[in-house]
Amino acid sequence: MPVSNVSSTQPPPYLSIDPTSQWHTSALQTAAMETITLPTRLHPDDASHSLMADIEAIFTAENSNRTILDLSLSAQQPTASTPPALSNGLPNGTTSTTPMDLDEPDEPPPLDISLAPAAPAQPGPRRAHRRAHTFSRADVLRGSWAASDSDSAGAGSAAPARAFATPCLLPAPTSFPRIFGGAGAGVAVRARLASGEGVAERLRVCGRAVGRMGALLRADREEVYSRLVGLAEEYVGGWEGGSDEGDDE
Repeated sequence: MPVSNVSSTQPPPYLSIDPTSQWHTSALQTAAMETITLPTRLHPDDASHSLMADIEAIFTAENSNRTILDLSLSAQQPTASTPPALSNGLPNGTTSTTPMDLDEPDEPPPLDISLAPAAPAQPGPRRAHRRAHTFSRADVLRGSWAASDSDSAGAGSAAPARAFATPCLLPAPTSFPRIFGGAGAGVAVRARLASGEGVAERLRVCGRAVGRMGALLRADREEVYSRLVGLAEEYVGGWEGGSDEGDDE
Protein backbone atom coordinates (compact mmCIF):
# COMPACT_ATOMS: atom_id res chain seq x y z
CA MET A 1 0.00 0.00 0.00
CA PRO A 2 2.10 2.94 -1.22
CA VAL A 3 1.13 6.13 0.64
CA SER A 4 2.01 9.65 -0.51
CA ASN A 5 2.53 12.61 1.82
CA VAL A 6 -0.20 14.74 0.26
CA SER A 7 -3.25 14.16 -1.89
CA SER A 8 -2.38 13.10 -5.43
CA THR A 9 -5.71 14.55 -6.59
CA GLN A 10 -7.08 18.09 -6.23
CA PRO A 11 -7.54 18.45 -2.44
CA PRO A 12 -10.94 19.50 -1.06
CA PRO A 13 -11.42 23.06 0.27
CA TYR A 14 -11.65 21.87 3.85
CA LEU A 15 -8.15 20.36 3.80
CA SER A 16 -5.54 22.80 5.11
CA ILE A 17 -2.12 21.19 5.00
CA ASP A 18 1.50 22.29 4.77
CA PRO A 19 3.21 19.67 2.56
CA THR A 20 6.60 20.58 4.05
CA SER A 21 5.44 19.83 7.60
CA GLN A 22 5.90 16.25 8.80
CA TRP A 23 3.42 17.08 11.57
CA HIS A 24 0.74 17.76 8.94
CA THR A 25 1.59 15.00 6.46
CA SER A 26 1.88 12.32 9.15
CA ALA A 27 -1.49 13.40 10.57
CA LEU A 28 -3.11 13.00 7.15
CA GLN A 29 -1.62 9.54 6.71
CA THR A 30 -2.60 8.58 10.25
CA ALA A 31 -6.21 9.62 9.67
CA ALA A 32 -6.44 7.19 6.76
CA MET A 33 -4.42 4.32 8.26
CA GLU A 34 -6.03 4.49 11.70
CA THR A 35 -9.49 4.52 10.12
CA ILE A 36 -9.05 1.73 7.57
CA THR A 37 -7.66 -0.60 10.26
CA LEU A 38 -10.25 0.37 12.90
CA PRO A 39 -12.48 -2.73 12.38
CA THR A 40 -9.61 -4.95 13.55
CA ARG A 41 -9.44 -3.07 16.86
CA LEU A 42 -13.14 -3.00 17.65
CA HIS A 43 -14.50 -5.34 20.34
CA PRO A 44 -15.33 -8.79 18.93
CA ASP A 45 -18.97 -8.24 19.91
CA ASP A 46 -19.17 -5.13 17.72
CA ALA A 47 -21.08 -5.71 14.46
CA SER A 48 -18.29 -4.03 12.47
CA HIS A 49 -15.44 -5.97 14.03
CA SER A 50 -13.28 -7.76 11.47
CA LEU A 51 -10.03 -9.66 11.38
CA MET A 52 -7.25 -8.44 9.11
CA ALA A 53 -7.46 -11.78 7.29
CA ASP A 54 -11.12 -11.09 6.49
CA ILE A 55 -10.27 -7.69 5.02
CA GLU A 56 -7.44 -9.22 3.04
CA ALA A 57 -9.82 -11.82 1.61
CA ILE A 58 -11.88 -9.03 0.00
CA PHE A 59 -8.94 -8.31 -2.31
CA THR A 60 -7.58 -11.81 -2.86
CA ALA A 61 -10.85 -13.67 -3.46
CA GLU A 62 -10.85 -13.05 -7.23
CA ASN A 63 -7.12 -12.62 -7.88
CA SER A 64 -4.47 -13.24 -5.25
CA ASN A 65 -1.84 -11.47 -7.38
CA ARG A 66 -3.38 -8.02 -6.91
CA THR A 67 -1.27 -7.18 -3.89
CA ILE A 68 -0.95 -3.40 -4.39
CA LEU A 69 -3.82 -1.33 -2.99
CA ASP A 70 -4.79 2.36 -3.04
CA LEU A 71 -5.72 4.32 0.07
CA SER A 72 -8.07 7.33 0.09
CA LEU A 73 -10.29 9.22 2.51
CA SER A 74 -12.86 11.94 3.03
CA ALA A 75 -13.29 13.86 6.29
CA GLN A 76 -15.87 16.15 7.82
CA GLN A 77 -16.55 17.53 11.23
CA PRO A 78 -19.19 15.55 13.17
CA THR A 79 -21.09 18.79 13.85
CA ALA A 80 -21.44 19.60 10.14
CA SER A 81 -25.03 20.43 9.23
CA THR A 82 -25.79 17.65 6.79
CA PRO A 83 -29.22 16.12 6.16
CA PRO A 84 -29.88 12.73 7.72
CA ALA A 85 -28.71 9.92 5.49
CA LEU A 86 -29.38 6.24 5.34
CA SER A 87 -26.67 3.64 5.52
CA ASN A 88 -27.82 0.23 4.35
CA GLY A 89 -31.38 1.16 5.25
CA LEU A 90 -30.54 2.43 8.76
CA PRO A 91 -30.25 6.04 9.96
CA ASN A 92 -26.77 7.51 9.78
CA GLY A 93 -24.85 6.82 12.97
CA THR A 94 -26.98 3.90 14.10
CA THR A 95 -24.75 1.72 16.24
CA SER A 96 -26.40 -1.49 15.08
CA THR A 97 -25.32 -1.01 11.46
CA THR A 98 -23.68 -4.23 10.30
CA PRO A 99 -20.97 -4.73 7.68
CA MET A 100 -22.75 -4.57 4.37
CA ASP A 101 -22.06 -5.73 0.87
CA LEU A 102 -22.01 -2.78 -1.50
CA ASP A 103 -23.51 -4.13 -4.71
CA GLU A 104 -23.59 -1.55 -7.47
CA PRO A 105 -22.99 -1.97 -11.21
CA ASP A 106 -21.31 1.45 -11.53
CA GLU A 107 -17.93 2.59 -10.29
CA PRO A 108 -17.94 4.00 -6.72
CA PRO A 109 -17.58 7.79 -6.50
CA PRO A 110 -14.02 8.74 -5.54
CA LEU A 111 -13.27 10.06 -2.07
CA ASP A 112 -11.92 13.57 -1.55
CA ILE A 113 -8.28 12.79 -0.78
CA SER A 114 -6.21 10.16 -2.58
CA LEU A 115 -2.98 9.03 -0.91
CA ALA A 116 -2.08 6.77 -3.84
CA PRO A 117 0.98 8.12 -5.70
CA ALA A 118 0.04 9.78 -8.96
CA ALA A 119 1.43 8.31 -12.19
CA PRO A 120 3.43 10.89 -14.16
CA ALA A 121 1.71 12.23 -17.27
CA GLN A 122 2.85 10.39 -20.37
CA PRO A 123 3.54 11.97 -23.78
CA GLY A 124 1.40 11.12 -26.77
CA PRO A 125 -2.30 11.38 -27.60
CA ARG A 126 -4.66 11.35 -24.66
CA ARG A 127 -7.28 8.64 -24.48
CA ALA A 128 -10.93 9.35 -23.86
CA HIS A 129 -11.49 9.80 -20.16
CA ARG A 130 -12.83 6.76 -18.36
CA ARG A 131 -12.90 6.29 -14.62
CA ALA A 132 -10.48 3.56 -13.65
CA HIS A 133 -12.27 0.32 -12.80
CA THR A 134 -12.28 -0.77 -9.17
CA PHE A 135 -11.88 -4.51 -8.75
CA SER A 136 -12.57 -4.63 -5.01
CA ARG A 137 -12.70 -2.28 -2.06
CA ALA A 138 -13.24 -1.94 1.68
CA ASP A 139 -14.72 1.23 3.22
CA VAL A 140 -14.72 2.24 6.88
CA LEU A 141 -17.29 4.89 7.84
CA ARG A 142 -16.90 6.51 11.23
CA GLY A 143 -18.84 9.13 13.15
CA SER A 144 -21.51 11.09 11.31
CA TRP A 145 -20.36 9.84 7.93
CA ALA A 146 -22.87 7.83 5.91
CA ALA A 147 -22.78 5.80 2.72
CA SER A 148 -23.97 7.73 -0.32
CA ASP A 149 -27.00 6.59 -2.30
CA SER A 150 -24.73 4.91 -4.87
CA ASP A 151 -23.27 2.80 -2.09
CA SER A 152 -26.61 1.38 -1.04
CA ALA A 153 -26.99 -2.36 -1.22
CA GLY A 154 -28.61 -3.50 -4.44
CA ALA A 155 -28.49 -5.93 -7.30
CA GLY A 156 -25.84 -6.41 -9.96
CA SER A 157 -22.61 -6.45 -7.97
CA ALA A 158 -19.65 -5.66 -10.20
CA ALA A 159 -16.90 -6.22 -7.64
CA PRO A 160 -16.32 -7.50 -4.10
CA ALA A 161 -16.97 -4.60 -1.72
CA ARG A 162 -17.51 -4.27 2.01
CA ALA A 163 -18.31 -1.38 4.33
CA PHE A 164 -17.88 -1.14 8.09
CA ALA A 165 -19.74 1.58 10.05
CA THR A 166 -18.96 2.75 13.56
CA PRO A 167 -19.87 5.82 15.67
CA CYS A 168 -16.24 6.08 16.86
CA LEU A 169 -14.67 9.34 15.68
CA LEU A 170 -11.05 9.79 14.71
CA PRO A 171 -9.47 11.14 17.94
CA ALA A 172 -8.28 14.74 17.62
CA PRO A 173 -6.26 15.65 20.71
CA THR A 174 -4.54 19.04 20.98
CA SER A 175 -1.42 17.49 19.48
CA PHE A 176 -3.31 16.68 16.25
CA PRO A 177 -3.05 19.51 13.68
CA ARG A 178 -6.34 21.02 12.50
CA ILE A 179 -5.76 19.97 8.90
CA PHE A 180 -9.46 19.21 8.46
CA GLY A 181 -10.56 22.54 9.91
CA GLY A 182 -12.68 23.25 12.95
CA ALA A 183 -12.06 21.96 16.43
CA GLY A 184 -13.52 19.29 18.61
CA ALA A 185 -12.96 15.93 20.20
CA GLY A 186 -12.88 14.03 16.93
CA VAL A 187 -13.34 13.94 13.18
CA ALA A 188 -15.77 11.92 11.09
CA VAL A 189 -13.75 10.08 8.45
CA ARG A 190 -14.50 7.74 5.59
CA ALA A 191 -11.47 5.73 4.42
CA ARG A 192 -11.22 3.35 1.48
CA LEU A 193 -8.76 0.64 0.54
CA ALA A 194 -9.18 -0.35 -3.10
CA SER A 195 -7.72 -2.50 -5.83
CA GLY A 196 -8.14 -0.80 -9.19
CA GLU A 197 -6.86 -0.18 -12.68
CA GLY A 198 -4.92 2.90 -11.63
CA VAL A 199 -2.20 0.66 -10.22
CA ALA A 200 -1.41 -0.70 -13.69
CA GLU A 201 -0.25 2.61 -15.16
CA ARG A 202 2.00 3.35 -12.17
CA LEU A 203 3.63 -0.07 -12.58
CA ARG A 204 4.17 0.57 -16.29
CA VAL A 205 5.83 3.89 -15.48
CA CYS A 206 8.15 2.08 -13.07
CA GLY A 207 8.91 -0.48 -15.77
CA ARG A 208 9.85 2.20 -18.28
CA ALA A 209 12.08 3.87 -15.69
CA VAL A 210 13.86 0.58 -15.01
CA GLY A 211 14.48 0.17 -18.75
CA ARG A 212 16.47 3.42 -18.72
CA MET A 213 18.65 2.57 -15.71
CA GLY A 214 22.17 2.10 -16.98
CA ALA A 215 23.39 0.98 -13.55
CA LEU A 216 21.66 -2.37 -14.02
CA LEU A 217 22.88 -5.15 -16.26
CA ARG A 218 20.75 -5.70 -19.34
CA ALA A 219 19.54 -9.09 -18.10
CA ASP A 220 18.55 -7.58 -14.75
CA ARG A 221 16.71 -4.70 -16.41
CA GLU A 222 14.76 -7.08 -18.60
CA GLU A 223 13.82 -9.31 -15.67
CA VAL A 224 12.62 -6.43 -13.48
CA TYR A 225 10.77 -4.85 -16.42
CA SER A 226 9.03 -8.13 -17.24
CA ARG A 227 7.94 -8.62 -13.65
CA LEU A 228 6.54 -5.10 -13.40
CA VAL A 229 4.66 -5.40 -16.69
CA GLY A 230 3.35 -8.82 -15.67
CA LEU A 231 2.08 -7.44 -12.38
CA ALA A 232 0.47 -4.50 -14.20
CA GLU A 233 -1.49 -6.94 -16.36
CA GLU A 234 -3.11 -8.34 -13.21
CA TYR A 235 -4.92 -5.00 -12.89
CA VAL A 236 -6.44 -5.03 -16.38
CA GLY A 237 -6.93 -8.69 -17.28
CA GLY A 238 -10.49 -9.98 -17.03
CA TRP A 239 -12.10 -6.52 -17.01
CA GLU A 240 -14.48 -6.29 -19.93
CA GLY A 241 -14.69 -2.51 -19.78
CA GLY A 242 -11.76 -2.33 -22.20
CA SER A 243 -8.02 -2.31 -21.59
CA ASP A 244 -5.49 0.15 -22.93
CA GLU A 245 -3.81 -1.70 -25.74
CA GLY A 246 -0.33 -0.69 -26.66
CA ASP A 247 0.59 0.77 -23.26
CA ASP A 248 3.61 -1.49 -23.08
CA GLU A 249 4.81 -0.78 -26.61
